[in-house]
Amino acid sequence: MVGTFARLKLRLIVGNLREGGGRQAGFAISAVCASVFGVGGFLITAQLRTIADDGVATGVAVITFTALTLGWLALPVLAFGVDETLDPSRLALLPLTRRDLLVGMFTSAAVGLWPAASALVLLGLVVGVAPDPLAALVGLAAAVLQWALCLALSRAVTTSLAGILRSRRGRDLMLAVGLLVTVLAQLPHLLLNGTLGSSPDRADFDRLVDTLAWGPPGAAARTLGGGNPLGLVPLALAVVAVGWWWMAALDRVQVGVDASTQATVVRRRRWNPTGQLGGVVVKELIYLRREPRRAVGLVTSLVVAVLLSFSWGRSGGGPQVPVLLGAVVLGIQNGNAFGNDGRALWMNAVAWRTARDVRTDLAGRHLAYLAVATPLLVVMALAAALVTSSLGEAVPALLAGLGVLGAALGVGAVTSALLPYTLPERINAFSGAAPGQGGVAFASSFGLMFAAALLAIPIAVLAALAPSWAMVAAPAYGATVAWAGRRIAARATFPRLPELLTAVSAST
Repeated sequence: MVGTFARLKLRLIVGNLREGGGRQAGFAISAVCASVFGVGGFLITAQLRTIADDGVATGVAVITFTALTLGWLALPVLAFGVDETLDPSRLALLPLTRRDLLVGMFTSAAVGLWPAASALVLLGLVVGVAPDPLAALVGLAAAVLQWALCLALSRAVTTSLAGILRSRRGRDLMLAVGLLVTVLAQLPHLLLNGTLGSSPDRADFDRLVDTLAWGPPGAAARTLGGGNPLGLVPLALAVVAVGWWWMAALDRVQVGVDASTQATVVRRRRWNPTGQLGGVVVKELIYLRREPRRAVGLVTSLVVAVLLSFSWGRSGGGPQVPVLLGAVVLGIQNGNAFGNDGRALWMNAVAWRTARDVRTDLAGRHLAYLAVATPLLVVMALAAALVTSSLGEAVPALLAGLGVLGAALGVGAVTSALLPYTLPERINAFSGAAPGQGGVAFASSFGLMFAAALLAIPIAVLAALAPSWAMVAAPAYGATVAWAGRRIAARATFPRLPELLTAVSAST
């Protein structure tokens, strides 16, 4: 079985190279990147003990083990549809047992340039970190377990998500993961900038290593430096757990319904309000769950706040500024509230009898968005407070973020009424305005950001000059601005409903 699947993987690689110049160019670029990563990584890691002390060498091993785990967790999702061996449904009709599938798919995962490059980097860590032969032997076992975890984790994830990744929503998910990986690629630079310099930077490095060492890959990586061999136990248990997860996912894929062709199912909901406000809240929560563009915006705001916390924390700042900017990014997502409905907005327009109905509709949209955005702000505040070593300021930062978000929602209601535009059909998670409406979309986003920044000045002044307990006024200020924005937007929207419907229903 091992030899059969290894030959199959090699034949698939050769077959892809025969399909045209695009595939050949992609393979050439991938080969160059894998070679640089593998050979360069081996040469650098193999000399760690000669260019750094033992603590730094072991710390680099901990970070590398963790980074490889995260990379093999996310990147195979982006390759789904390009690498045929990632989709277990292609083998569903063959007379293969679950054991055959596990062995075969693991073999196909091990054959390739990137698995070889990862193995070279892990081998370089063993050579460059282990201080004696016994530690090298234990480190080699850790490297083998880490390599097995990376391969098994990549297959378990793609097997679990196979049905979704074959659908349109799955393609949107791949784009969202690509955005997240691209942004998070800046995290090592922010964390390790100046690591080998002054003592505060070294302290940051040691703190990061101590945090990552709690995970199974980090605990196993510490054994390379002559640590306790019992550190291999969590990693071995993680490999076993991922293997069980993979087996369960294979069983489910082999006998379950394909999510890419499954018809829409109407589910009975426990909460089914009868009023207009509750109905709008339920509808918006469904949109937030199903619309990839909304999910990308939420994730982007969280990543921006967390990454900004690292650079802001190095300059001695607290968590307020990253959280405030994250709240502004969250608010920008509501600058075109009616555009998310598109042509379906005519049903709302028929039901609206007065400007008050429009105001109630906007209030429902804001309540639904706050139900999702508030937990994100909590995560932002905690993460920023931990990074900046000011945990006591997490609550004031959260209150300030809620105030700014409320102000941004109020401005977004006004821009939704005055500068509406059509969102294209859900081609991908990053599609913007319809053709010919790019200027309106830019004016809406830029105007919202500028106005929200101006309205956030009182909160920034309060955070800088007033005591921490005074930040309880920030949410009330944001709620007042949001209420005023809804009233202005409702009065501007109701008299010009035909123009609004035309603006959000343009041909795409």
